[in-house]
Amino acid sequence: MLNVSIVVPVYNEEEMIPLFLEEANKRFVDDDKYHYSILFVNDGSKDKTLEILKEAYLKYKNISYVSFSRNFGQDAALAAGLSYAKGDVVIPMDCDLQDPPYLIKEMLKKYEEGYEIVNPQRVKRDGDSFMKKKTSGMFYKFINKISGRKVMPENVSQFRLISRRALNEILKMPEKVRMLRSEVPFVGFKTCTIEFERQVRGAGKTKYNYRRIFNFAG
Repeated sequence: MLNVSIVVPVYNEEEMIPLFLEEANKRFVDDDKYHYSILFVNDGSKDKTLEILKEAYLKYKNISYVSFSRNFGQDAALAAGLSYAKGDVVIPMDCDLQDPPYLIKEMLKKYEEGYEIVNPQRVKRDGDSFMKKKTSGMFYKFINKISGRKVMPENVSQFRLISRRALNEILKMPEKVRMLRSEVPFVGFKTCTIEFERQVRGAGKTKYNYRRIFNFAG
């Protein structure tokens, strides 16, 4: 049975976590092929996120969580989650349902075909403002241009499947600040892409304002 670790960084997501868990309970059901576990990383939330995670931990046997003392940012939360995840494959994703849980099975099928990295690529971004779409496209083009090669596939976020072998190589890298979007392509390994249409958030508001987007780009 393949152990699948799903890593979910969260910051002030008290509205979305119950919706995500409802969807996860339908999609991430253990069977003869897969065992699912979900690791949440609470990035110093100020709302009831931690309280909800504690309740979920007691209610569901496949859920665990890590909680930061303050907000360190999504990259730090992801780095912590990846270091704790024990699965044969690891799938980082957001809980806002814009990273669609139904894609997990498709990604696992690609893994079984021999791919060690599976990148869901957005072909449509419902709910994103014109400015967000524009700045996102500019960011990917700029990074790839100054690198002299395509180090970041466009419209691919942190949401992806990473094999244990590939993740172990990423975790060996000495960077103090992890940037998964560039580190995953850097380590190589057989990679494929799955296209999908990104939907609007299930509830609440995005935690990325323009200042945080530009800080991420920096």
